Amino acid sequence: MTGGTLVAAGMMGTNIAIYGFNVLAARMLVPKEFGALTALFGIILVGTVTALGLQAVTARRLAVDPEHADEIISATVRVTVMVAVAVGLAVAASTVVLTPALKLGSYWPVVLCGAALVPLTIMGAQCGIAQGQERWGSLTAIYLGNGFGRLIGGTTALAISATPTSAMIGLAIGSWLPVLAGAKLLVDTRTASTRSADVHCCARRCCRPTPFLPTSC
Repeated sequence: MTGGTLVAAGMMGTNIAIYGFNVLAARMLVPKEFGALTALFGIILVGTVTALGLQAVTARRLAVDPEHADEIISATVRVTVMVAVAVGLAVAASTVVLTPALKLGSYWPVVLCGAALVPLTIMGAQCGIAQGQERWGSLTAIYLGNGFGRLIGGTTALAISATPTSAMIGLAIGSWLPVLAGAKLLVDTRTASTRSADVHCCARRCCRPTPFLPTSC
């Protein structure tokens, strides 16, 4: 499969998994509670705008300046952690306003939306790294992790207790699955060209670079 086909298949699988969860939630919740859950999904949708911004900027910077990939990824990781925490806290704090506006019976569902947005924001940066370095397999795994994390986590939570709060607990936990799927991207920051340069060969003799001295053959 080409990179584009692979990513397209991953996105299709994600949408199928999310749609499957919505169908199950509609059957397991009464209409009023399902309406509340749909409103909470809207909050998450708005909150993921930051993740999309991180993805676009990171992918663009890596694509135009692959020689400095290590520095770009290190800076992205630092910024992403701060942004993810800020977004999560901002949404959690908005429960004071959104809970009465949405006529929810508890402050916890909106707080859990904030908790879910922390890993989803990190996921956006991971998608940008994978996209900028053309790691299509990793990008596909992240997308699938997002969809099936919601399906598995949300459905399991609803099976335990069929309430919007329980569903959001499952979603907040399941949202870490794509982060785990793309965790290697935040550790192995070397580009393909950097990895191939680990061993230099000339005059039929291979030389490995030392930490302090330039490689010579």
